[in-house]
Amino acid sequence: MYRFDRRFRVLIFNEIEKIEVAFRSCITNMASEAFNDIFWMTDPQYFADTEKFNSSMAAINSELDKTKEDFIKHFKTSYSDPYPPSWMIAEILPFGNLRYIYDNLKSSSLKKQIAQYFGLQPKVFFSWLIVLGGLRNICCHHSRAWNRILPVITQNPQKTSFGWIDITQTDNRRMYYRLCMIKYLLFTISPNNTFKYKLKDLIAAYPTIDIKAMGFPENWDNEPVWR
Repeated sequence: MYRFDRRFRVLIFNEIEKIEVAFRSCITNMASEAFNDIFWMTDPQYFADTEKFNSSMAAINSELDKTKEDFIKHFKTSYSDPYPPSWMIAEILPFGNLRYIYDNLKSSSLKKQIAQYFGLQPKVFFSWLIVLGGLRNICCHHSRAWNRILPVITQNPQKTSFGWIDITQTDNRRMYYRLCMIKYLLFTISPNNTFKYKLKDLIAAYPTIDIKAMGFPENWDNEPVWR
């Protein structure tokens, strides 16, 4: 069980990393284009809640003060702007801070555009970002993952751009639901991904693991999200 769990965490962490990189790129590129402003992330006019903006700025300032990244050092010595462009800031911000910057965007049309890039509606997309952030932390801290009952329940999508699952047969507190979320988001990021086959190979390598304890239904790989 321990060996399976370790390999399982490595697998899902690698896939979540792809989603995180895609989200960082998507929000910085789309917002910079929509606002015609590469410094939008540090400008309060683009955000709905001043208190949340100030909290984001505190996180940005903290990361800029302690970062050792060469591209930030180069910016500080080469330019007079008070803050780097948004794509530089996005590279050093923790994933949690970036998703709350997304949630605080004043433009509902931009939030919708970003969410639709991943085939979801904004509220569902944001709830998925929270859940995947928590799952990422479980992997980073080497906590047991495989049969865990997870406390944060996601919003179920009512309208999807890609194949999804039969939610009536799925417990969204279980790991299987999280795996389906990852697979769904990979449709946009990496359409030819091999996540399904990696997962099946891992399960086959540990036949004593009860995948029903993870929330897997019968014939799970025939559900639309996995086909």
